[in-house]
Amino acid sequence: MKKINIAFTGVFDIDNFGDHLFPIIFENSLRKRKIDVELFLFSPYESTQGFGIAKKVYSIREMEKLHKINKFDAIVVGGGEIIHFFPLNKKNHEEKNMWNILFLKHG
Repeated sequence: MKKINIAFTGVFDIDNFGDHLFPIIFENSLRKRKIDVELFLFSPYESTQGFGIAKKVYSIREMEKLHKINKFDAIVVGGGEIIHFFPLNKKNHEEKNMWNILFLKHG
């Protein structure tokens, strides 16, 4: 069976337990169904996933480039308030309206 490549968006660049747990549950759920999957995590900023997971997190700006290399089969928009219409003002997220701009550009 072909491996499924999935671009998975969330706020994995800050320590938020729920956001880090979501792709783990998602991946395990697919594997229980015998689906071979590789998740590529994307956040506003490049980083390494926290809580001892240490998986590479790519900047959302790298998604198109990585899609050309890995040919994503799907994009999962994870977590609450990933797409919204108010300025980002959380710690470590200094760019205002970045997700809003992405939504308008690609939506």
